Amino acid sequence: MAAVRWRVAIFLGVFAASQLVDIHIGHAQTTTTNATTDPSEARALNRMFERWEISATDSWNISGEVCSGVATNATNVETNNINPSIKCDCSYDNNSTCHIILLRVYDLNVAGPLPDELWNFTYLSNLILDKNYLTGPIPAAIGNLSRMQYLSIGHNALSGPLPRELGLLTDLRFLAFGTNSFSGPLPSELGSLTRYIDSSGVSGPIPASFANLRNLERVWASDNGFTGPIPDFIGSWSSLTLLKFQGNSFVGPIPASFSNLSLLNDL
Repeated sequence: MAAVRWRVAIFLGVFAASQLVDIHIGHAQTTTTNATTDPSEARALNRMFERWEISATDSWNISGEVCSGVATNATNVETNNINPSIKCDCSYDNNSTCHIILLRVYDLNVAGPLPDELWNFTYLSNLILDKNYLTGPIPAAIGNLSRMQYLSIGHNALSGPLPRELGLLTDLRFLAFGTNSFSGPLPSELGSLTRYIDSSGVSGPIPASFANLRNLERVWASDNGFTGPIPDFIGSWSSLTLLKFQGNSFVGPIPASFSNLSLLNDL
């Protein structure tokens, strides 16, 4: 399965997540040439790409076997800018079945709502859809992607409230959706996540359940609509190195518990 090294952060502003987070992702590789892609995933991928009017690169040809070429070898699709791209884990059913674990469609001008086909990829651990023209809400069906670890959909035109089903993604380390048009409060269910959150357009108080986010290294919460006092529990985020709260409507003093943030060097 995927091996992951994360720099833990929470980012609630408008910058691209790549500016703040150093991430290395290693993917499981196939050990057999006989493995085939789950048929439902292959159909969903082709339908989605047809809808978006995009095609595979020369090094990855989805007109034949989907999980082939760079989808199964050691090539890093992000550092080599292979776009669009997927990665597959072909270790299922005694190395005979491949499931798509990464989907990257970055800055390709795809437009419209998040397609229903996305929810067929229940083995996805990484979804990267930044810098497109995606619109509408995040459906509750996002909760079906229970293996998700890295979800990055920033710099689109998504809107509406954040679904509470995001809290079902309990293995999520990185959630980036800055520079969209979301509204309403942060769902308290996000407090069950333990790594990274990025958002924009949200408002209201920071939920008490966020006290669980004790592994955070960076919090960038500038220029949102947060209100109420700054929570005292932030003083228990002992790994914090950066904290930005400018441009909100907090009231009251900075909590005395902030004196516990011994690693904080940027406030």
